Amino acid sequence: MNKAQGGFTLIELLIVVAIIGILAAIAIPQYQDYVDRSTDNACLAEARSFATAVAAERAIGASDPQTTDVFDDADTADQSPSCTSLTIAEASSAVSYDSGTGTSDAVGTVSVGLN
Repeated sequence: MNKAQGGFTLIELLIVVAIIGILAAIAIPQYQDYVDRSTDNACLAEARSFATAVAAERAIGASDPQTTDVFDDADTADQSPSCTSLTIAEASSAVSYDSGTGTSDAVGTVSVGLN
């Protein structure tokens, strides 16, 4: 009795590997863009939170808070978790932020209070 062997041929396996490689070549850059956008948005949210804290302190006549006052986290000694730079100049009406991703939305300012 002649029994046919089951399985895949080498060419079929090579085609599957090529398809997986093409999908990975498309997916990895898209994933990196997604990570950069989410880092930018997280930094913007933290800048807005810091601007709100600055406005609240100014409303009661206190000095501007430090980032450690707003983002009290042992892992981030002097910065917010997502921003590489989050600053406000003395008597400034805007908080400057930089997420460090290098995208067009990575750097900006957020207005303090109702300005």
